[in-house]
Amino acid sequence: MLTLIMQFGPWVLGALGLLAGFISHTRAKAATAEAKQKVAEAQAATEQAKTQTAEVRDGEAHVNAAAARAGAEASKERAHVENDVAAMPFAPLLTSCATNGADLAKTPAAEPLVQVKTRFVDTACDWTKPIYVSSTDVLSDETAKAILAHSRAGAAQCGWKPTGR
Repeated sequence: MLTLIMQFGPWVLGALGLLAGFISHTRAKAATAEAKQKVAEAQAATEQAKTQTAEVRDGEAHVNAAAARAGAEASKERAHVENDVAAMPFAPLLTSCATNGADLAKTPAAEPLVQVKTRFVDTACDWTKPIYVSSTDVLSDETAKAILAHSRAGAAQCGWKPTGR
């Protein structure tokens, strides 16, 4: 038996060495594939984070641009209102018989504002008119009720009289 071991021993040891090398190579190959998979997942997560960051920045830029546009429009509207108010004729209000004018005697000289008694006048009757409906008009019940309410309010507030048109 010893002769058999001596005769085939190197071959058996060589085969065992090859088998151990093959198993070691297979394990290393699997570990390398697993490491590459983890690297690919990490790179995908990084790319996704970069994409989300870019989307957030893009959204912030859109919000900032919209806020800037709204601010510019508000500033422009304010300038228009200030110009319109500056162009309004306040002289009739100061000298109107209904306002008694400015009380300059009671206003101290250091006071930057002029105190004025102001009366507000309802001008709704100047710009609203009766709505006339003919017998050929086709109206919904809701529209007819609204026109009737308008006419009643005008008769009560502005003294409209039905004309029969």
